[in-house]
Amino acid sequence: MIVIHVPRASYNLKPVYVGENPYKGTFKRNNEGDYHATEHEVRAMIRDQNPNGNDSSIMEHYTMDDIDVSTLTAYRQMFKVANPEHVWNGYEDKEFLRMLGGYSKDRTTGLEGLTMAGLLMFGKGLSIREKFDNILMDFRDESGLSGDMRWSDRVTYDGTWENNLFNFFTIVTRKLTADLKKPFKLDNETRIDDTSVHKAVREGFVNLIIHSDYMMDAGVLKIIKRDDGFEFTNPGVLKLPIDEIYIGGNSKARNPRMQTMLRMVGFGDNAGSGFPAILETWKNNGWKTPELVENTVLNQVTLSLSFVKATKKSSDKKSATKIGDKKSAIKIGDKKVSVIVESHVEEIVSFLTNKGEATTAEIAEAIGLKPSRTRELLGVIDEVEAIGSNKDRRYTLKNK
Repeated sequence: MIVIHVPRASYNLKPVYVGENPYKGTFKRNNEGDYHATEHEVRAMIRDQNPNGNDSSIMEHYTMDDIDVSTLTAYRQMFKVANPEHVWNGYEDKEFLRMLGGYSKDRTTGLEGLTMAGLLMFGKGLSIREKFDNILMDFRDESGLSGDMRWSDRVTYDGTWENNLFNFFTIVTRKLTADLKKPFKLDNETRIDDTSVHKAVREGFVNLIIHSDYMMDAGVLKIIKRDDGFEFTNPGVLKLPIDEIYIGGNSKARNPRMQTMLRMVGFGDNAGSGFPAILETWKNNGWKTPELVENTVLNQVTLSLSFVKATKKSSDKKSATKIGDKKSAIKIGDKKVSVIVESHVEEIVSFLTNKGEATTAEIAEAIGLKPSRTRELLGVIDEVEAIGSNKDRRYTLKNK
């Protein structure tokens, strides 16, 4: 078997196309086939070339009248608590928003108004839906269900709240963290209820907001709370290769102004350390490694944070060592992906333990990887053996 690793093109070089027309000559690799990229997908690639991100664009005809005053007031109160001596606290709302990147004026054309960041974060629900009717915000609590219940709580468009991103973030964050353990801890005689797990969950939420492509033809900011963890899904594919994201140290948010708005009130980080912090927290608690899965068919990314304990078998150490050594790194493509690989090894072994035997496609679907990537892993896991011819090949665990 010959494995050819084709590196992902940098976001600022896309779209890569044949011929002279990117809308006709751009192809995408989805699983094991190449397909024509749609016009919306090509436009998304072109948007991602912008070094200033997506959320600085001025929303023509959207003014301060489209801002929900109660939302901005709540944000400004949080800002003042986090930054009590900041000079911006004395500014009027319009100037305050301008400093945050929520309001702007084009000096060349004279056009001014709310930016995408300002409208989506603090706008009135109706104003947002008029401009972004393609985007849906949806939270579902699927924990503690019984009988035919589909969810025990839900936050979506229902007329009971101004559905902007900041309200969505504050309302849903409380619901996400309400049941997390809060060990008794004092700091200068003040009880500290925040833990590294609380921070990691909020970081996952922040990542969803700042990396979403709100100009996709359709998309859902979806958050699901389950008994065994959380799931965050945002529209838009990854701008960076997944192994670089796991390593950290680099951040390429689609919406850097939203990132600043959240960071200024204590949420998130723009130094590229947020996702590694999530990994570290989950590792310290002995839980399964967080999974970041990119779906290039639906053009969305899902982060899964599971409270399930990571399985540790005597054979796992041997497998992880083999995958991390130089020989296997060449087959896999990069030593830096070992943190991802180890979690997938555990999932493959667990899946085959329950299933008995399965095809590459079945295993790939179960662990959320492409078949080609899954096939690479199957070839270097000691516990797994192939049975049957190439055409009908299946995989099982040795001595099963």
